[in-house]
Amino acid sequence: MTIAFATTQSASGSTLIGRTIPIAKHLAKKHDVHLLAFTPLPKITRITCHPSGHNPFIRTPSGKKRLRSFSLLANMLNSAFIINWHLWRINPDLVVIVKTMPHNVLGVRLWHLFHPSRKIIVDVDDFELTANQLTSLWQRAAIHWAQRCSARIASHIITATPFLFDYFSNLRPQSKVSLIPTGIYPHPIPQYSTAPTLTYLGSVSVSSGHRVDFLPSVMAHLIKSYPHAKLIIAGTGDDENKLKQAFAARHLSCSVVWHGRFTNDDLAMLLTNTSIIIDPIDSSIANRAKSSFRVALAVSVGLPVVTSNIGLRPWLIPPQLHHRFFAQPDSTELAKTITALLARPLSSADRLSLISHARRFYWSKLAADYQSIITS
Repeated sequence: MTIAFATTQSASGSTLIGRTIPIAKHLAKKHDVHLLAFTPLPKITRITCHPSGHNPFIRTPSGKKRLRSFSLLANMLNSAFIINWHLWRINPDLVVIVKTMPHNVLGVRLWHLFHPSRKIIVDVDDFELTANQLTSLWQRAAIHWAQRCSARIASHIITATPFLFDYFSNLRPQSKVSLIPTGIYPHPIPQYSTAPTLTYLGSVSVSSGHRVDFLPSVMAHLIKSYPHAKLIIAGTGDDENKLKQAFAARHLSCSVVWHGRFTNDDLAMLLTNTSIIIDPIDSSIANRAKSSFRVALAVSVGLPVVTSNIGLRPWLIPPQLHHRFFAQPDSTELAKTITALLARPLSSADRLSLISHARRFYWSKLAADYQSIITS
């Protein structure tokens, strides 16, 4: 079977890195797999990659500079027609629409008009209306259209979180909808640190749903009990400079280590220096719709993670540890939970229960479930 993934991200995009590429690699063991992605293209064994356009933004030292109005429209239409052209060339038996964005949905829809018997799968890991910075009514209308159009032509919709499962089940009651969370690969178990060191891994952008603006207050509270506490921030984003200024205003710059972007190769070192992973979020729709790599990673290596009882997190964390890991989405409550964990660290039995629990969201299991759904 020939399978094409129609995406709207580059190889550095979190969805491609964390979800699409692991699934595509698993499918490539038995199928001819093609990945349509923004340039620069990745090189992946047994997967043929094709350009699907360019990101609708430019990275600058102060964050992303996003295209607007006619420039954005031209960028998206260009992507739609490139995707459509590649689908005619590849002639796939099955197309996976990755994230319901207007450009990939339009490109697939135009192709599907002439190939109505071909199977369409929709894979969603974000609620795009809240996950993107939308600046006009027509942008919202375009995403509304993309969600509804993709759901209408899909033979199966695969969602990454319970919120998205409920949303698409209600949007298209007659469609088949399944829940397959974003998984993780097993990571080496680190030598656990006893130093009061927190690590934040991910986007440094409040607009993406990551409440990194909580971090200065969390550290200010923590320093009172643990003067030598450190915070490692691994990631970049729109609010990086603003966050640095907030730490400086509280005289906390010396307590923060800025690692920058990280890869899988960096994780072993980062985790060895970590006593607690912090996952600051709020109860917004964006967060209820998202998976959490930070939480899944922490659980898989037996590290405590301080977060809130929102979205998929109650499923990712063993029930017996909810009371130790969950805090209200507030900087003071997060700091109290961190302080309690530092004062009474996890036992060996607790760490083993985390590692055992993580097996349910290893990619070896979830990708096989994914394959059985889309090929049935």
